[in-house]
Amino acid sequence: MSVRVAINGFGRIGRNVFRAARERGSGLEIVAVNDLMDPEMAAHLLRYDTVHGRFRGEVEAGADGLVVDGHDVRVLSSALDAWYRTGSPAALASYSETCLRRVWRAQHFSYWMTTMLHRFPEDDAFQRKLQLAQLRWVSSSRDAAASLAENYVGIAKV
Repeated sequence: MSVRVAINGFGRIGRNVFRAARERGSGLEIVAVNDLMDPEMAAHLLRYDTVHGRFRGEVEAGADGLVVDGHDVRVLSSALDAWYRTGSPAALASYSETCLRRVWRAQHFSYWMTTMLHRFPEDDAFQRKLQLAQLRWVSSSRDAAASLAENYVGIAKV
């Protein structure tokens, strides 16, 4: 069973603790990071370290803040903020549901793009015609193009 911890401060020491916990199988589950740093900068500094090299995981600054291996730090920090400010566990209780909606949206988008842009040996004539129809729709419809763009950059709230 892992111990759930939060890191207060994401400077060099905080990032090194994060890396060590993830890379050495410490049994620590980092559930939150508290820092005033811009998510773009935090993602960059975690991803590329001049001493320790590249981070062995997915790190990005998403539309809603720092995302590490699919964990949306902003959603969690908002939930923790609400809990500490009001004492209400409602946002914490709904954290998994909130994140799972976004995860499934991302999974669907990835599947859709893969099936639309790649050909597979097992595809039959129907699947190839469906693929062409989807490509034509995306390239000819302003709404389809907007939907693709929103899903790609994570703008749409799920």
